[in-house]
Amino acid sequence: MKSREDAPDNDVVDRLAGIAAFIERQEQLEESHHELVGLAAAALKAAHCSLMLLKHHESAKQFRLKVFSHSGHLDEQTVTQETGLDESIAGQVVITGKAILVDDINSSAYAQKARRPRSGNTCFMSAPIPMFEKIAGVINFAEPLERKVFTEHDLLLARLSGLLIGRSLQVAQLQNLMKSRYLHFAISQESAPFTDGTITLDGRNAPEMAKILSRTFYREMTRAGFGTDEILGAATEIISLLGERVARLKSKQSSEETK
Repeated sequence: MKSREDAPDNDVVDRLAGIAAFIERQEQLEESHHELVGLAAAALKAAHCSLMLLKHHESAKQFRLKVFSHSGHLDEQTVTQETGLDESIAGQVVITGKAILVDDINSSAYAQKARRPRSGNTCFMSAPIPMFEKIAGVINFAEPLERKVFTEHDLLLARLSGLLIGRSLQVAQLQNLMKSRYLHFAISQESAPFTDGTITLDGRNAPEMAKILSRTFYREMTRAGFGTDEILGAATEIISLLGERVARLKSKQSSEETK
């Protein structure tokens, strides 16, 4: 007979479904990521939750993990630092594709790879975020609010939250890509010699899309007769807009953390 603690929690399932619905409503997920991890933390009744995504460094030919967003206290170094997959517990989750539940970080085999302070409640969970049949990142939960340690049932919910977030991120990305007429044009130009013109977005990741757009941007400006100075000016404008967006996001993050 299952204990009440291990019984399905319909309220939690509803909250996880709410996470998926929340992501799919967002046109710019970067501007609402704090609400996202807050929902995840509330769903699993955890004091801390962090969402980490993979970043590919072409120069080093390797992937590293970086905190995309977090709920609860996390020191600045942990937030800004990128870590190799062999340097953290979250990295092990990416490598194996399997969720991890640790009752006490200090007495576990993962003690040397722990990034959170080793005081107070050191119970921890980390689950993979699958996207396009690959692991895109991990979601971490620490310090359960209503019990001393997380249970296997909590770990299952963490895995479900990672699955929901991954699927929702995938849907949101594809929906945003489909809205871009320029992207349709860029993909059709890139694939023209090899396809019948049918545009298929499934399986393409963001870095590949960005490269396609940048190559098409350069080719079309060159064909239109723009010179080096004009193309550099356009690129500078893009960088300027990006800088404004980063500043806006940092300002929003600072205001939310001071609330």
